[in-house]
Amino acid sequence: TVRGRIHDVAGDPIANAEVTLVNSEFVSLVTHSDSTGNWAIDEFGSGVILVRAEHDGFSANQRVVEVLDGQETPEVLVTLIESGRVTGTVVNSAGQPVSGVTLTIVDSHAFDLGVAVSTASGQFEFAELPAGQYTLRATTESMSFPEVPVEVKATESADVTVQSVNNSIHGSLQSAETNEPLSNG
Repeated sequence: TVRGRIHDVAGDPIANAEVTLVNSEFVSLVTHSDSTGNWAIDEFGSGVILVRAEHDGFSANQRVVEVLDGQETPEVLVTLIESGRVTGTVVNSAGQPVSGVTLTIVDSHAFDLGVAVSTASGQFEFAELPAGQYTLRATTESMSFPEVPVEVKATESADVTVQSVNNSIHGSLQSAETNEPLSNG
């Protein structure tokens, strides 16, 4: 039997957290924590097992445990940290929504934590981010955007507007017949 407890940073139990166990052969089983945060899966086998816990409003977390034949497996404690989200809209310099812009959210160590693409109405979302400081980067071939600093607070949503610096299209024109560059003159 592999058993454990899911709790928040204050030590309070998290009920109905999804708990997934994956063994070295990539066999997985899923269960949920009870009202006291406890969970158990019987007869999962032995070896190295990944225990992953997740719940809405929290960042997922995981632990690795080794289950040995004939020995009691220690309780697996997993702490989930409340998360926040970043939502927003991408607009051009005139304030009109822009679709198809690729947005990347980067943490303070310059690690990419997620990618989103703005919708037809310019909207985007990054969910389940741990509280902290982030940088939002927007890229498209036809517009330039500044990097936007964002502070994420636990259980809150940070709403951001990402506005292009200009609406100019970058690149050059060339003749379809000769492939020679065309000038503005």
